[in-house]
Amino acid sequence: IYTKSPREKLSDFKKKDPIVLPIGSTVIDAATQVHKDLSKKLKYAVLWGESGKFKGQRVGRGHGLIDGDIIEIHNWIKYGDPDQIRTGDLSLDRAVC
Repeated sequence: IYTKSPREKLSDFKKKDPIVLPIGSTVIDAATQVHKDLSKKLKYAVLWGESGKFKGQRVGRGHGLIDGDIIEIHNWIKYGDPDQIRTGDLSLDRAVC
């Protein structure tokens, strides 16, 4: 399994330094291998590879990965007040009801 930064274009991505996981591993297992805290804050991953239905598919924590998959991990990020959670694409403190 390979990990890609969200800031990196897929066309510039080079497969190096894979994460070696047992057969049947999931996105959460890969995130744990990168860093244990990353797995706790994992929101979703974007996937390129044979385990997905299409390139750039958004998958959840339990999605099964196979050899050669590329994932881009997205997590919850806290800013300032710990009661307010903000992510890269959704700001819950500004939600309109």
